[in-house]
Amino acid sequence: MKEVMTVAGILVLSIVGAYLVFLFTRYVVLVWVRRFARKTKIKFDDVIVKNKVFDSLNYFLPALVMYFVFSSKYSDVGLNKFEKIFYVLMIKASKIAIGFSIALALGRLLDALLEIYNSRPIAKRWPMRGYVQLAKVIIWGSFLLVSFGVVFNVSVLTVLSGIGALSAVLMLVFRTTLLSFFASFQVIAQDLIRIGDWIEMPKYGADGEVTDLTVHSLVVRNWDKTYIVIPTYKLLEDSFKNWRGMKSARARRMKKSLYVTTTSIKSIDRYEVEKALEKIFYNENFIKEAKKLLEVEKETNNLTLYRKFLNLYISTHPKVSPRYTHMVRYINCTPTGVEVEIYCFLKTTEWIEYEQIQASILEDAFELAQALKLEVFSFPADYSFRKREVERSGSV
Repeated sequence: MKEVMTVAGILVLSIVGAYLVFLFTRYVVLVWVRRFARKTKIKFDDVIVKNKVFDSLNYFLPALVMYFVFSSKYSDVGLNKFEKIFYVLMIKASKIAIGFSIALALGRLLDALLEIYNSRPIAKRWPMRGYVQLAKVIIWGSFLLVSFGVVFNVSVLTVLSGIGALSAVLMLVFRTTLLSFFASFQVIAQDLIRIGDWIEMPKYGADGEVTDLTVHSLVVRNWDKTYIVIPTYKLLEDSFKNWRGMKSARARRMKKSLYVTTTSIKSIDRYEVEKALEKIFYNENFIKEAKKLLEVEKETNNLTLYRKFLNLYISTHPKVSPRYTHMVRYINCTPTGVEVEIYCFLKTTEWIEYEQIQASILEDAFELAQALKLEVFSFPADYSFRKREVERSGSV
């Protein structure tokens, strides 16, 4: 009974002492640390405080106090079996608590360093979140191994040798993780994908912006606001399209085709062409150059003039980039007519602005075709048939 009372007294005193240390750490040390961090101009200490790195002292110092108390009382001589078992259990629990607080502090420190790193522009090119996650897995895995060794009085090397015997099974279990880890390293090292890139992977339904790249997975936010999660190793197994080159070039390609019916191709009067150009286009530079072209041009074939005027139009258009290829060409003669393709690069990568400029160019292309008495093909509707019947009958 005396031994039980002694053990209970030591336990109560150690708990009270640990609790007093906990209160001192929380309400004195940590408060002073936070005030100090607010007064300094350095951002690093603010991030450290924000991620509660020093808060792990709440667990570390009380556990350290309990470890020293029970270690000082433990001895192989003069203690009965009950006391020995009690002290051994308390010492082991203290060691595990100390290990837990250290692992927690290291994990929070990695989160703080990652937050600082992500605030730098290089973070988009070299995302480190996946490697930080891997480092945290290693830290907590080490904590579990050490704790296992402490509880069962086994060396860590012995535990690792036992795990080595199960390596074949572990390889099968963590196959995806290992493949994704090496794949993520290659993706980052070769700069294939960055955070913020627009990528397309039709096989997985991905068409949007990369929001996260980790060891295990790639997260894509599609333009319809849905999210697609793709295993990282799939980036090397399957093909994908990255639109980063478009953004870095600050230009986006426009490639549109119109089909001109062959029955509308004919010669046209030069005077009518000049009048039509002045009505359609308000760009004086374009009208001036078009008139020069019309004077030089011997033929007055409306399809030839259409192609050359369109080529001149996109060459003088303020929103078309002169640095990249721009042309108007014939692709094929199809049952629907002659395919006339407009190929150029616009001086924007913004979606809405790009669509507006593209629509404006197409509208002018349709209007120019009408002015040159060219018919752009479209599948005939009931109105088209009735109009032709009226024209054939000669009525108004």
